[in-house]
Formats: sequence, structure tokens, C-alpha cells
Amino acid sequence: MFEEKKDEGKYYRHEISRGEFLRTQLLPDNVDDANAGASFNDGILKVTIPKTESTKRKSIEIK
Repeated sequence: MFEEKKDEGKYYRHEISRGEFLRTQLLPDNVDDANAGASFNDGILKVTIPKTESTKRKSIEIK
């Protein structure tokens, strides 16, 4: 069984699948993949991939 829904607004995606599932996503070079993490709770997969220190936004005060 497979079901897929999309909404082109602010982006909504809904997938239902039975059995094994695999998805591959290419990552940019500016992520810290060594500190990546994932959690699965109540049927929701949350993946956290931090940026490297050199690519984080910096704030500069203008006087």
C-alpha cells in the first residue's frame, strides 16, 4: 500500500507506506554530518543536520 499527497502552497507532503522504505537525500558541503541526528516519534521522522561553524550566519552591528 502506498499513498502520497502534495500541496504546492507552503509545502505539505503526506506519505503512507507499508513495509521497507528508503529515501536518499544529497547534502550540501557546508553541513556537519558527524553531528547529524534523527528521531522517530509517533510516526514522525525528524532529522537534524547542523551547519558547520564557518557557514553559520554572523551578526554585525552597524553604528
